[in-house]
Amino acid sequence: RALERIARLGPQTLEPGREAALLSHVDERVAQAEQRLQREQSDATIDKYTRRAVLGALAAVAPGTDLVIQGALATALTRELCQIHGLRPRDVDIDELLGRAGGLLRTGTSITLAVVGNALKAFPGFGTLGGGLVHAVAYGLIFDSLGHALADTLANTRDLDRDATLDAFNKRLASPSTERLLALARIALEGREGHKTSPPEET
Repeated sequence: RALERIARLGPQTLEPGREAALLSHVDERVAQAEQRLQREQSDATIDKYTRRAVLGALAAVAPGTDLVIQGALATALTRELCQIHGLRPRDVDIDELLGRAGGLLRTGTSITLAVVGNALKAFPGFGTLGGGLVHAVAYGLIFDSLGHALADTLANTRDLDRDATLDAFNKRLASPSTERLLALARIALEGREGHKTSPPEET
């Protein structure tokens, strides 16, 4: 009976509701597609800068885990992720975020290295990585953790929320996934072999 009452209203009365429902569904599909694209682009960007950080650490004379050493990479990563999510951050916002992240690392360097070293010892072929390689993997972990923490925050808040980003950054550093650590270790090993086999540069 309820359906009959609605049907008696006629198509002219029902059409606006049908159009609104259809447009709402289309908007939802578009938003989901946009979020999926942003996630894919963010993952690709994080992988790109993580690889560069690992290789940069291998090439450094005295590799460490302070973002100041590779500040240009960290700044570029932050800018690119913000651009993907449609945000134009101020330089001061980026500097403050990375400055606070660097402060966290200066107080937690030994913990980060211990997490990386102990995790890799459980896997044949990775447990004997030298100090330089462990530092390189730690660098990769830092960039991977910072990138995903920032990307998740941008996706959820649409803003450069420093506190939320740093909180997520800390949690990712403290408990990295085994799969990601092994992937970073492989990048470091490939990078070291590449340095060994590449011909010397002409002076």
